[in-house]
Amino acid sequence: MKLIPQQVEILKAELSKLRQRKQELIDSKSNTYAICHENQTGDNDRELIDSIATLNVRMNKIQRILDNAEVVEPRTDGKIGIGTKFDMLLTTPRGRVKEETRTLIETKVTLEDMSQYLTLETDLGKAILGLQAGEEFSYTIPNGKTMFGTVTAIRKENISSKGHIK
Repeated sequence: MKLIPQQVEILKAELSKLRQRKQELIDSKSNTYAICHENQTGDNDRELIDSIATLNVRMNKIQRILDNAEVVEPRTDGKIGIGTKFDMLLTTPRGRVKEETRTLIETKVTLEDMSQYLTLETDLGKAILGLQAGEEFSYTIPNGKTMFGTVTAIRKENISSKGHIK
């Protein structure tokens, strides 16, 4: 799976929060163990175990994604590729024009704000891959109608994994 540096940072932050939450749950069990042991109820144990198991599943998934990810840098040849931030004008079938700025990613993996990103899994993502500023494109939307657009700019503020602005 190809990830851009921003996605890696989002995943690392989520993983850190999940680990912290797991530790908080474990610590809360340590503090309440004597009370539960005295009462011999164990009711809270099942809930705690389920909560930790849910956290473990998500943490393992994130770790697998990070372990197997190929971190990609934006293209430098002026063409749209994974990690490229670009501007486009979209024309709806009714003739309405809207301007959008997006960054192309391979796939959504976590909490990305999809108003900022566009995945290669979409027809629009496939249509703009490899285009340069000034080039036109079209793609079909789910209702079968065709949308048209133009790439208006390739942004220079693409951020590398080293944190440098390109």
